[in-house]
Amino acid sequence: MPKKVYKINNFHGGLNNSSDPRDVDDKEITAATNVMVDEVGRVRLSGSNVAHEAPVLNNTGATGTQTPGSGLFYFSHDRKGGEDAGDAEDETNDDYLALYDDADAQVWVYSLATDDWDDDKDSANNGVINFIGKTTGAAARPCFFSVDGALRVSTGEFAKYDSSSNVIGAFTSSNTGLGVTLSSNFAAGNYIQIEDEILYVISIPSGSDYTGQHTGGDNEDVLADSGAGFTADFLIGGIVTNTVDSSSGTITDNDGTTVTATLSGGTDDDWDTNDGYVISNLLEVRRGLFGTKSVAHSNATDIYILNMNQWYGYVNNNFFQTSVGVSEYTTNKWYNEIQHLRSLDELGITLALDDSSSASPDATALVGDKIIVAHWLSKDGFWSGSYFLGMTPVYLGGQEGPISDVGTDTVQLNEEILNVQLFICHPTIASGTVSTHPLKDDRIIGLNLYTRSYTSDEWFLLKRFDLLEGGKHGWTEYDDTETATGFWTDGSAALADPASMASYERTTADLTVTPGTVMGVGRKGIARVSGFEVSPLYATVNLNSTSGQVTELNVVNPGPGNKKFVLEVLDENYDVLYTTQIEKTITDSGFSAPDYPEDGGYGSTGGGSS
Repeated sequence: MPKKVYKINNFHGGLNNSSDPRDVDDKEITAATNVMVDEVGRVRLSGSNVAHEAPVLNNTGATGTQTPGSGLFYFSHDRKGGEDAGDAEDETNDDYLALYDDADAQVWVYSLATDDWDDDKDSANNGVINFIGKTTGAAARPCFFSVDGALRVSTGEFAKYDSSSNVIGAFTSSNTGLGVTLSSNFAAGNYIQIEDEILYVISIPSGSDYTGQHTGGDNEDVLADSGAGFTADFLIGGIVTNTVDSSSGTITDNDGTTVTATLSGGTDDDWDTNDGYVISNLLEVRRGLFGTKSVAHSNATDIYILNMNQWYGYVNNNFFQTSVGVSEYTTNKWYNEIQHLRSLDELGITLALDDSSSASPDATALVGDKIIVAHWLSKDGFWSGSYFLGMTPVYLGGQEGPISDVGTDTVQLNEEILNVQLFICHPTIASGTVSTHPLKDDRIIGLNLYTRSYTSDEWFLLKRFDLLEGGKHGWTEYDDTETATGFWTDGSAALADPASMASYERTTADLTVTPGTVMGVGRKGIARVSGFEVSPLYATVNLNSTSGQVTELNVVNPGPGNKKFVLEVLDENYDVLYTTQIEKTITDSGFSAPDYPEDGGYGSTGGGSS
């Protein structure tokens, strides 16, 4: 039979891939590849993926080539100011475009509310997201993802870039000073890779620590600067230049005041009195990041620069509240950081364990970029054995970074309770201000303390520390003048003779407790007396007062003879602050010991029963 033609003119019903093909309407289609049906009566080709040259954006200077299918992203946020990384921004909502600029490896942001791109608030021609390490002009395929109020960006290439630099000299597993060629290729904040090890560039040397004069004699092979304060072996691998005769050499050894290098290329190739020097091509680095190991690397080993996925969002927090609403450090700004949740080790935070049984940490322990976990023990606990402590940073959203060891020692317990207190040190706290986040990442809002037994690799959560909340039992400022604060010093306790000294007599006795020092606002302790027929007896003590506090105790005397009484002062955790033992002579009343009924009474006969 001859074929029949069924003419379909309209496809504007769009794509329908959810119904059975037999139920699809004539104006609908079940599949379409690289075609558009947006116009009635027409099926036409869609546009192709091509590279686009970005024009120079107003106020930015952003230019570059957009790789097909990447580089441009739309997102919304409840804060304004995302285009210029602003602070204290209104919560009135804005729509944004993120555009990758491969000319400078930065991401520029357009605001619908301001109808403008980045306005160079921080520096000229600088985008709000910067892929530190990305070589300019290289192709990239940025991937964008927006969730939970933050934009996440990856270059999409997962590649490392040749820095055109090499290791100079002996770079041991413990060195933190890395000698390199062409150090101008690096910047603080770079993540670099040497063989399998990943490192973080803290700084490139400059300033008076790395310039000076030779204070030794003439014609010497070793540079000596009596006023220097070098870190031993830190300068190994760097380049030292004699600025008088223009000779230079690679540093092979150094201590606090001397530098050893074989000089060449100058007029004398040695050191004379008052010769000037400059030390360069030396990076200060943090070792063994992202699970890699810190190992030795040979001279001339290639160094690569890594790109890190980026996080861009708004942070608004009050940190370290000493009372409600009073904070030591606040954040209210747009913030760009690498997406990776770093451990405290990776952040360069030193974790130390301090036995604070008799005093709080002193001045030698209070240095910047450090967390001190102070600990002391209480009796009558259930813990016995040796335990390590570990700590993790807690980021926005409750996510934790990797765990880091707190020191290298264990805490020894024998049926005891472990008490801990946290001290977070900061370089500027001595001046009364906290100018930057003490843990170096504004997204960190807490710390979790873990413990594991000496024979186990399994960690258990011990305590959570909230960096935002404070108040009565929260955060307070601390310095090295307060090492004795909170500790019982030169105090006393005394028990007067009971009103009646007769054995088994119901009577009263005055207990006097005198704290030697003020131990803290609101602190309440407990006085405990043992030795009476009914023991122990308790009384409340104000630990924030140095005056003698008298409590009348209702007591039942012990049996006749010379009897010992133990007086103790305890803190809120029942830690013993003070103890003393006294002796009193109890006369024989002729009564026998009380017969205590099951209901807990003492009987009905006054003074006892015969």
